[in-house]
Amino acid sequence: MELVGPWFSPFTRRVGITLNLLGIDFRHNALHAFEEKERVKTFNPMGKVPILVLEDGETLIDSSAIADYLDERVGPDRALLPSSGRDRRDALQIVSVALATIEKAGAVYYEFAKETPGAPALDRVDAVGQTLAGLELLEAAAQDGWFGGHQPNHADIASVVAIQTAQFVLREAVDMTRYPKLAALSARAMEMPAFTSTLPAM
Repeated sequence: MELVGPWFSPFTRRVGITLNLLGIDFRHNALHAFEEKERVKTFNPMGKVPILVLEDGETLIDSSAIADYLDERVGPDRALLPSSGRDRRDALQIVSVALATIEKAGAVYYEFAKETPGAPALDRVDAVGQTLAGLELLEAAAQDGWFGGHQPNHADIASVVAIQTAQFVLREAVDMTRYPKLAALSARAMEMPAFTSTLPAM
């Protein structure tokens, strides 16, 4: 199994953490969607990562679709989401907020890259506010332990990637004293190789 995409991509990182937590062996191919677009297109004509290439050559795209496939692959007893009911809906809502937060942080990053000095883009200002609003929602939902109870689940993975992505992109704008539960969640994750092995080299 081969995972295509750099750890710098939070969505690729989400898939990598999931694979690690489920104990599924994979090879990491860190092709960058912007710097190596033509090579990425040989796996996905849209040129987007992450891409998971299965043992038989089938390719899967989109981190949520890949996460769903991996849960199905390991079965309900090992899946990283509850199979049904309120617990599943709650976890999926947290994942949705975390992924939206990552997307808005990404918008900040790319707006900053193209911004004219001295003239902040309005889209960037709006995306900063939306990113921080996402962190507030995640903080309100966070628990003293894992969302998944005794072990991290998809809500934990997505939330950790969201807070760490926001910290990197927004830097001074993310005051971690406002998010003590998310800070604790991130610290717990950083004690696990499943998370630390996917940290991007900056």
